[in-house]
Amino acid sequence: MNDSISDYDIPKRTAELLESLIRAETGGPNEASATPWLRSPLVCFPAVAPILPSSRCFLELLKAIPLEGMAVLDFGTGSGILAFASSKLGAEKIDAIDVNPKAIAAARANAQLHKLSRGLQIFPSDGFAAVRARYDVILANLPIVEGSAQAGIDYGLYDPAYALHRHFFSSIHQHLKPGGSAYICHAEIQAKWSFSDLESLASQFGLHCGLAYRQYYEEVEWRIYRLGTANPIA
Repeated sequence: MNDSISDYDIPKRTAELLESLIRAETGGPNEASATPWLRSPLVCFPAVAPILPSSRCFLELLKAIPLEGMAVLDFGTGSGILAFASSKLGAEKIDAIDVNPKAIAAARANAQLHKLSRGLQIFPSDGFAAVRARYDVILANLPIVEGSAQAGIDYGLYDPAYALHRHFFSSIHQHLKPGGSAYICHAEIQAKWSFSDLESLASQFGLHCGLAYRQYYEEVEWRIYRLGTANPIA
């Protein structure tokens, strides 16, 4: 399959952004390469953000995080890749949420395809609105482009006035267990939304962004931060 994102009925600006972010895949953007935890490729739906460099950074990070027996929240699950990886790495409870109903359908379809059900719940939530539990680890692959959302897939790419980041930063303390950790990913896709801008915004909510992982994809630096209130991570 060699479809282009532009072939799908999504806003032109979204298609162009996705084309610029997605690395070449032998199966095309509609099907992500198999991870070490999945026996076959993960199916990505056209109306759902595909596997992006940020997803790949998280997959690398997860190799270094002890998840055995942990409770994990995949905040903005998309096709479900981080929830599934967490399950395969031994997490006991995994909740996967997304505001995009087509993402929820995609994640549930992939969970069924890969026979992943132990401890896994996939449900819609606008931010933390439907979340009642506390977690050892929160993984948030947030949209990193400031701009308005025009279609369902846009929720995985655009964050108008950084509203979702503000909501996330202001709410994570209510959903982390004592000693728990929250992780977010960022890249300087826009000059006006730099690493220092993100760190400054987090600090307004009493949070420190400790660098947990860094990788380059097509000459763009991607960082995963661990959010904390003290003791920066080198």
